[in-house]
Amino acid sequence: MSYVSYIGNEVVADASTTTLSGSQASWDYELGGSATGTYEIYNSSGLMVYRGDADLQAGKGTISWNGQLTAGGKAADGLYTIAFDVKDADGNRENVLIETKGVVDSVDLSGNEVILNVGGQKIPVSSVTSVSAPG
Repeated sequence: MSYVSYIGNEVVADASTTTLSGSQASWDYELGGSATGTYEIYNSSGLMVYRGDADLQAGKGTISWNGQLTAGGKAADGLYTIAFDVKDADGNRENVLIETKGVVDSVDLSGNEVILNVGGQKIPVSSVTSVSAPG
């Protein structure tokens, strides 16, 4: 499928990878029950660049990151991936769902990876898990 043919189609994507732009990145998540633990952010080379504490409430929420690196300094704009290690009050591991769904508005072919614009959210094409006609 040509990447341009994604425009106007609905995609479902693993949204654990997003773009840091202007020192701002965010991930929407969904969680079955409240949980605490940590989250880690990895750069496109797979190196962990930030670790933070997570105190997540059941339902939908958002984690934002300002590009601050654990070692100090700021991260360069680009693609970053988040991973959670959280447990409920009984010590059971909770699965944090980071997924997005929407209609592709445009396709950016200018970088190393093709990026889909889905309602203002930038999604790497490699994260797409399904494509369908809208509706």
